[in-house]
Amino acid sequence: MFLRKSTALFLIIVTALAVVSCSDDSDDVVQPGDPFASIIETFGLESLGSIPYPPDNGFNAQRIALGQLLFFDPILGGESAPWIKSAAGKDPYRYRANDVACATCHHPTLGFADGRNLGAGVSGAQFNDMDLGPQRVVPGPSLVTGDPVGAEPRNSPSILNAAFNGKDSHVPVWDSFQFMDGRVEKGLDEQATFPITSRDEMAGDAYGPDFTQEAARDSVTERIKNIPEYVARFKQAFPADVTSADDITIEIIGKAIGAYEREIITPGSRYDQFIDGNRDVFTAKEKEGFDLFFGKALCGDCHSGPMLSDFTFRVQGVGDAYEIPDFEGKNGEGGDFGRFHADEIELADQKFGFRTQTVRNAELTGPYFHSGSAGSLRDLMDFYNRGGLGPDDISNETLEALGIERDPSIRPLGLTDAEMDAVIAFMKTTTAPVQAGPSGLDLTKVPERVPSGLLPPGIPTPNKPGPYLPGDEAELD
Repeated sequence: MFLRKSTALFLIIVTALAVVSCSDDSDDVVQPGDPFASIIETFGLESLGSIPYPPDNGFNAQRIALGQLLFFDPILGGESAPWIKSAAGKDPYRYRANDVACATCHHPTLGFADGRNLGAGVSGAQFNDMDLGPQRVVPGPSLVTGDPVGAEPRNSPSILNAAFNGKDSHVPVWDSFQFMDGRVEKGLDEQATFPITSRDEMAGDAYGPDFTQEAARDSVTERIKNIPEYVARFKQAFPADVTSADDITIEIIGKAIGAYEREIITPGSRYDQFIDGNRDVFTAKEKEGFDLFFGKALCGDCHSGPMLSDFTFRVQGVGDAYEIPDFEGKNGEGGDFGRFHADEIELADQKFGFRTQTVRNAELTGPYFHSGSAGSLRDLMDFYNRGGLGPDDISNETLEALGIERDPSIRPLGLTDAEMDAVIAFMKTTTAPVQAGPSGLDLTKVPERVPSGLLPPGIPTPNKPGPYLPGDEAELD
């Protein structure tokens, strides 16, 4: 954890203590006249390096291609069934019995997030398979029971650069914390198998009122085993593990999806160029924002290292200002206890704590915070500048009653409007496109078809779309 520092203090210390080498070939020497070098060193700022791969799931182009198909295939959703048409023989493409895939909430057109304050999974597409992000409507009816299926209780985080997540440190590791409460500690491969077990995300009511996570995972695995193209692709991508359909497991499915997600990285931003020595790539306003970010604004207390996150859990007191009436939230009481949900005994003192999010590509990945309560980067800056404690935020009295301390960096900052604009300008320098990478695949392309025959999110139905109508239960042959 980094101590709070001001830029002025850095420069004083560096001026007083720096010993300038006479050697011209040292890259580590703080050069005279460079006011940014000491900040870069102190906060461990680096451009994105090599992807940290799991020991059993290194780079493999065939796995990446397979994972991309799975990522966009609604077959992983619970309420997945054949096409539906009305008994009167209406349009057979009128409504598809599954409207959610991984990409539904992590779509390339929306920064691999969904642009909503809270995610909308199962039954969110009310009229059109093109319904993504803010166009989705919740609560919608379960296609199995007709019961309402609500919003997901948290904002959908972007998976951009998730390969570089850390674990209580800004150092990227393959077995990083996943989810905002860190309940998954074994990286992307394991995380990929969790959403299919959530009623609001992907499961719906397909597994009955007493369904278990095992039942959901077994069902998805069986569906994959029964699709010949997937079986062939798994044999090709995992030749040592899969020789027949029976060898396909949910863990191997997770490895394929993780292999794809791991390659979705955005190196080469102007920020990366600046960190690597090209100081001319920033405007004067962006340089001012850089200086403020790591100084007066205190952002560097939490946002450091290659990902501009220390991946620790902080109690900031962000409120749960849900737009949905009577929404129960993650804890069933209208709120979200954050890190506490990962272990209610060992982590009781981290109630309301959430993982520090990356600043990279923040321009593309709003709304912000676990509840999506900050709709813009300016809303985000307003929260920090006032020291939290807005009308919808968690009060000091509430935290004190629970014996929980608010993170000390959450206090009034005294930033002017112009200074906040400069910080935002700096944050936008981290925006960069997804690189093609050595796989040669277009990782942002939505497949026109997937092996299940269902339509990937964002691909329009062949005929005019319309809502599901009660009584339209007849299956196509």
